[in-house]
Amino acid sequence: HPPPKRPRPRRGSEIRPPTNPPRPPAHHLQLPATAPDTMALTRMMATRAVTALASRPAATGARMMVARGVTMGNDHEILSDYDQQGGRRKIELDEELQGVSTFSRDPIMPPIGAGSKTNPIEVPSGYSERVVGYECPEVHQLMWFTMTKGPLHYIPSIDKYFKLVDAM
Repeated sequence: HPPPKRPRPRRGSEIRPPTNPPRPPAHHLQLPATAPDTMALTRMMATRAVTALASRPAATGARMMVARGVTMGNDHEILSDYDQQGGRRKIELDEELQGVSTFSRDPIMPPIGAGSKTNPIEVPSGYSERVVGYECPEVHQLMWFTMTKGPLHYIPSIDKYFKLVDAM
């Protein structure tokens, strides 16, 4: 079955798509000086500009930009813990390589009789302050306090004195 033939329109009466006049670029749009509601007008004109830009066909000569990757010498290896550290941890690892213990996590075992006001327990530190923990004999949990260089620190629950001294 052949498709039915449509009648041919007369000359000059062809159906053509409407042609819209070209719109100026968004940066050429100007607000009238006597606009009663400038913000509403600005939003309306900005919406028109965005709509006009979005409806334009893409430029045929447009190039596609491709980001080039930056490669480094160690891209194909897994970095060690040492290579990924910074701050205090990096300082600690650097000094461990030199044989110095910057942040000792070992418990301090004071000599017998230490902890009095005349013979305080000496807590070594490479800094002017250090956080120290002790086990409270009443509740058997760790209690923490911050020591600073200079004054003695007295803990009444264990009846001991502490003093911060240089680690070096």
